[in-house]
Amino acid sequence: MNSKLVTVNSLVDIVKEQKKKQHNIILAGGCFDFFHPGHLDYLREAKLLNGVVIVGVNSDQSFTKVKGKPPLFTFMDRVSILSALEYVDYVVKIDEFNLADMIEKIKPNYFVKGIDYKGKLIPEHRTAHIVGTKVLCIGKRKRFSSTELKNTLKY
Repeated sequence: MNSKLVTVNSLVDIVKEQKKKQHNIILAGGCFDFFHPGHLDYLREAKLLNGVVIVGVNSDQSFTKVKGKPPLFTFMDRVSILSALEYVDYVVKIDEFNLADMIEKIKPNYFVKGIDYKGKLIPEHRTAHIVGTKVLCIGKRKRFSSTELKNTLKY
């Protein structure tokens, strides 16, 4: 099993310990099916918030609900890619449609979304506001799209 992959229950304990040490908790999330430079920019900027970066990754079932098709890469393949990055401290499986429940459970300092969400309705925004989590849209301008890249390859 991958050392960065943790259960939700383990993550709650990890976050408590990190908060005791006054570390920022940064929650990022996504499907990460076709990893590209835009994802890398997003996670690099998350790490620049000087804290512990936790990445919620949609399970294969959740991915299919969100995208309407199964992922190209399995959940464990996507976890392996993310875990190899120095910007990522922990990875957790997300079975829900969005990260609102995770925000409520761990109450991160920051919830980050890609720059392509700037000016758009973010479903987790209300929950984040209630628990005191700051929502940020980060990364460079949208240059890549996993969906568009897969369509180009006739996925």
